[in-house]
Amino acid sequence: MHRLSYVVALVGLVVAGFALANRQPGTTAQESTQAPIVGAWFVTTLLDNQPPSPNMTSFYADGTALTSNRPVYPPATAGGTPEARSAGHGAWHANADGTVDLSFIVLVSDTSGTYLGTRTLDARITLDPSGDTWSAPFTATVTDPNGKVLAKSVGQANATRITVSPMELPGTPAAG
Repeated sequence: MHRLSYVVALVGLVVAGFALANRQPGTTAQESTQAPIVGAWFVTTLLDNQPPSPNMTSFYADGTALTSNRPVYPPATAGGTPEARSAGHGAWHANADGTVDLSFIVLVSDTSGTYLGTRTLDARITLDPSGDTWSAPFTATVTDPNGKVLAKSVGQANATRITVSPMELPGTPAAG
């Protein structure tokens, strides 16, 4: 019985060793030079003659993206109703020409919670040579709860990288 415990423990260690040897190393922010889009961005979108709309989008090294919208949008037309929108979840891919393709989906409801459908955004991003700004034409597709396309439109997005700002403590002279 005692010997069986040792065999089971040894097999467990061998399996754990194989698992550790085969795991993929993680990507850190410091390693993101292969994908300059990786990071957090403050984005302004222009669509359908509406006022500029702010949001924030993060690109992750694994090819996923997350965008945070305003939680409630004013009516798009006179007499329309406000919309509540979820965060957008999606994916991105770097192209050989240096551009980045992005697609994400946002859930839409009225402000009482009734599901209205989705908004899907597809963009082609061009990074500035500095890597700190980008611009992108995009298409926005609106669907109803059954997936029927209700509208398609074209817009423009412009973004600035969100960077770390040193914190100024009270009583500490400002740098510079």
